[in-house]
Parts: sequence; C-alpha cells; structure tokens
Amino acid sequence: MEFVEAAIHFILYSRKVYPAEFFERSQIYGLVTLKSRAPQLTTYIHNSLQDIKNLFLKDCVDRLALQISNEEGTVERHVFEMELLYLSHNAEPEIVEASFRSLFLKMCNFSYTLKPLPDKDIRFQILIYTKAQQIENWTKIEQTQPQQPQPHSPPPLNLKIHPVSSIQLPFARLQFFVESPHQR
Repeated sequence: MEFVEAAIHFILYSRKVYPAEFFERSQIYGLVTLKSRAPQLTTYIHNSLQDIKNLFLKDCVDRLALQISNEEGTVERHVFEMELLYLSHNAEPEIVEASFRSLFLKMCNFSYTLKPLPDKDIRFQILIYTKAQQIENWTKIEQTQPQQPQPHSPPPLNLKIHPVSSIQLPFARLQFFVESPHQR
C-alpha cells in the first residue's frame, strides 16, 4: 500500500485538488515525489489505506479508486486494480522496487496528459470495490438515522478508460488506469 499512498498524494498534487503549497518533497523508490504536508489529510489517507490493506490481505478487494468529483458528479477516477497471488513471497526487493518505480513514473507522466480539472468545488474520495463472494458473511449494520431523499443528481459524466500501466510481481498484480472524459 506504500505505492498507492504515494500515488494518491501525487495525484492530489498533479490534479490540483489542493494548492501546491499543501505539498512537500518526499522520496519513494529512489524517486522524488510530493506528499501532503497537512497532517489531517496525510493521516486520513494513511489510515484509510491501512484498513484497505487488511481487506486486501484477506483477498476481499478487487480494486481501489481515487475518485475526483465536483457538484456535477464524478470528474475522473484513478483506479488501482489489484490481485494478490501469494501471501508470502521471495521476490528480490530490487525487482519489486524497480517495478513500482516504473509504474510510478508512467503514472506521473500520464497525469500531465489529462485536461485540467474544473476550478470549482473539487473533492475526492477513496473507494474500494470488493469481491462479492468475500463479503457475503459481513454483518449488515442498521442505519441509525433515516436517509434524507437526495435532490436530483445529474447523470454521471461519460468517462473513458485510459490504461496507463501494469506490473506483475511474484506475489501480486497491479494495474493502473484512469477513467476520464478526455485527455489533452
């Protein structure tokens, strides 16, 4: 999840979800990148991914997405499709690091090919897509408050899939793609 955490910080920076002043230089896999300097944001991302990691290790997670939206709906999704092959592995750390470094560079380069986001009311969510067969035994929690009817929401934007890259490691597969209405 270290890779996904660094990727989320970079995406939030490169897509200008937050101003550049919110970020500071950081390093991962021998690459210089940017990480939020806002403690609440950094903690939120880290804690969310730790919870998702536990589900991933139980083979419950199919994919994770960083969804960027505004009042009109989803603007784009940055999707990490993950498959756990083995819990234990003997992969050489240098090979793993080189694979993640390559994927990270492709992700960084691709982010600059996307058109700028709309300027108003941009927000993000971290979403997980679970494997249906794995969640059958989860306990349903009753809602404590009645749900308010939602005002009519506009139809979702027509998002196109833009494959970026994938890696195959001895213990897992990871594919990264962006769902966006357009590129530059």
